[in-house]
Amino acid sequence: MKVVCLAAMALSVCVATPASWGFQPPQSPIHLVTPPHPTLPHPARLDFNYRHDATIHEVELTPAGHERGLEAFLPNNAHTNTLTIGADTYRLKRFHFHYHSEHTIDSVTRQAEMHLVHLKLDGNGNEMPNERLVVGRFIHIGAAHPEIARLLAPANAYPFHLDNFNLLTLLPDLHERASWRYDGSLTTGDPNNPQEVDGAGNILKSAKWVMLQSQMTISVQQWQDLTALFPANWRAPRDATPAHNLRWDIPAPGTASLFAVAGVVALRRRRHAAV
Repeated sequence: MKVVCLAAMALSVCVATPASWGFQPPQSPIHLVTPPHPTLPHPARLDFNYRHDATIHEVELTPAGHERGLEAFLPNNAHTNTLTIGADTYRLKRFHFHYHSEHTIDSVTRQAEMHLVHLKLDGNGNEMPNERLVVGRFIHIGAAHPEIARLLAPANAYPFHLDNFNLLTLLPDLHERASWRYDGSLTTGDPNNPQEVDGAGNILKSAKWVMLQSQMTISVQQWQDLTALFPANWRAPRDATPAHNLRWDIPAPGTASLFAVAGVVALRRRRHAAV
């Protein structure tokens, strides 16, 4: 069993690598890489319709398949907390946390990772239970997150209900929603349920993935409070294969600033022409 050590500020963490779960494409998580060039055309825009005053039906410590974790469940509501990508609309059902991160970027692991789990809606607004989409966001140590603080409590306080939870704080700003996208699986499953995990350890529930490039911060104290609630619950990543259909809308290194300069020049030209 390999041990991985992380360091952030003055905080060092060592955790044991979980046992191998086998491999059958397209399994998740995967190793992500900084792309050498931007994708053209860009994938469809991420149109989040999350509420700033959402109800969290229940926050609980739950056995999430092969590990225990902190999970927040939302009530069913056909008109709120949705994500539209192109012609497809998904409803946010729950979100949870893994530590350390399950995905990597250029082989680098982050302190934690949040997964926002959605179900696709049909034309009548009904959930399609086998059409899942997960939006992932990396978490690193930095400034405290006020809404994450509301999810953290002593272990004996769970489960509990929350009102007026600002889901928008879990998302990056509109101009920071570059992402990797791929086809994969859930990263958790009940190993005793053959409908979720096969004999080789492959998770059988598929999912579309959107991994946001922009990272979210929590404080050292929040990270310590989170990791005190449950043991390390990350699944080891694997290399992407053609079956993952990996694509991205992330600018290549240096191109973002070039695009910004081009935009400023174009704006100045339009202003000059209007004078």
